[in-house]
Amino acid sequence: MLGAIDGARVTDNIWGERWSKLASNASSNPVTAMTGLGSSGAATHSSARWIQVHIAKEAVRVGQALAHAAGTSLTVVTGQRAQIPNRATPAAPVGPLPIPRDVLRNGSLQDGVPGPAGQPGRPSHWTVLDLSEREPPGRVSWEIEAGQGKVAFERVGEGHGETIIRQAVGRDLSDTASVLLAAEVRVDSHSLSGGGFAGTEYPLMLRVVYEDINRTKTVWVHGFFVHNRDELPVREATAVRAGEWSSYEVNLLQLVPRPAQIERLEVLAAGWSYRSAVRNVRLVID
Repeated sequence: MLGAIDGARVTDNIWGERWSKLASNASSNPVTAMTGLGSSGAATHSSARWIQVHIAKEAVRVGQALAHAAGTSLTVVTGQRAQIPNRATPAAPVGPLPIPRDVLRNGSLQDGVPGPAGQPGRPSHWTVLDLSEREPPGRVSWEIEAGQGKVAFERVGEGHGETIIRQAVGRDLSDTASVLLAAEVRVDSHSLSGGGFAGTEYPLMLRVVYEDINRTKTVWVHGFFVHNRDELPVREATAVRAGEWSSYEVNLLQLVPRPAQIERLEVLAAGWSYRSAVRNVRLVID
């Protein structure tokens, strides 16, 4: 008689079934109760579905996970993760590993491709761009200095110059506690005061393009400069000592509106004439 209503099956994964039911109830019941939409109404409402998905993600994160590969199982709990090796020959799961992880490829800038004779090298996994509006173009060079990889930016000229290294990130941040962006920066010289009249042309900048929780594409920028002789307005920037390495870090989840997904990260130099460098770039998601 009950077969017309629902079904039943035997399982050896009772904890998985319990947590699946908990995640389903936790994500559905509060939303339908608060909105009065009912299950079918919530399913057709994009904002209600968005809330349900993120509640379910949190429930899954709190629960216990079982990674299985190559005939081997590994249990991970809250604050841990497992890695399934992507190899031609099946391999056992690796872990448990801590959740915080640097999602950038070659953020240390230790890997690069040396240039031909007389030409600068390029960092691996980063796209190099120059958007200078007039000659000469800016120059990006990669090298190992005192055992550490670095990327240097340089331009000598007039008119707006913009020299960039860029990396696609494509990370959803809905169930993260912090997103730490950190780098070591150095500014040797620049011709414009501060960040120029508009406060957008610093000799070294970190730029993050992301979608916020309102689903609006947003750009966050932080600049670094040595001097501001003309006392121009300085926006979202830090003064550093010429020729010296300085450490900088920020939790991107403290931005308002809060980021929901990071599209890409850029390190760039802008202005007329500039000489600067960056090393040890990290984007650590917890």
